Amino acid sequence: MRAFRKAIALLLVLITLGACVLISCDRSYDEEEVLASAKELLFQAEILNKVYYGGGINYISTGYKDGNYYEADPIHLAVLGFTTIDELKNMTLDTFTLGYSEEIFSTKLSMIEDETGIQEMTRYYQKYDGNELSEPVCIMVYSMAKRQLTGDIEYDYSTLRITGVKRQTVYVTVTATVKNSEGKQMTVDIELNLIEEDNGWRIDNPCYANYSELSDKYGELGG
Repeated sequence: MRAFRKAIALLLVLITLGACVLISCDRSYDEEEVLASAKELLFQAEILNKVYYGGGINYISTGYKDGNYYEADPIHLAVLGFTTIDELKNMTLDTFTLGYSEEIFSTKLSMIEDETGIQEMTRYYQKYDGNELSEPVCIMVYSMAKRQLTGDIEYDYSTLRITGVKRQTVYVTVTATVKNSEGKQMTVDIELNLIEEDNGWRIDNPCYANYSELSDKYGELGG
């Protein structure tokens, strides 16, 4: 009888596991832990979004110069929390997933080219005193970089909430106010896709937004 019960229990476990495979069971999570991680990660992401997509690292005209590249402002770097490209990469990997980080590195820390030629210059590169085996001198900033984050964004951290989970991703939403250069503003919800990697939770998607005149008008109509 005991053996029969064990066999039934094992069968139920196998059925449950099989069902999870078929329907892609969503992961379990600790809500308090996820929200605490989301808050910390978003704070770092705010800095990185400005570095990679917004106004970027400030530069000085009295330092090193190479065409449209200028030496990064060391005072601004101290505020941002890094002084070399390697430190910037580490900060990125501490905030975003490996996959999303690699996407950023390949588009912002590398030149974008296709069969027609160069589409976008490297936004930042590391200047060395000789070759890459020597000491890093400074970060060089491309002064003509295109901005994808064109306005200001202010996140309301008190609104962080979990809005869903699918497989290994936990979706956290935060409400933010975005402004354009003319001072117009609107409220938007921004979703963070959180994935737990070996070193903890990481954001797996862009987490910024720009003011949209069209969206604002739709909002007025909906109101």
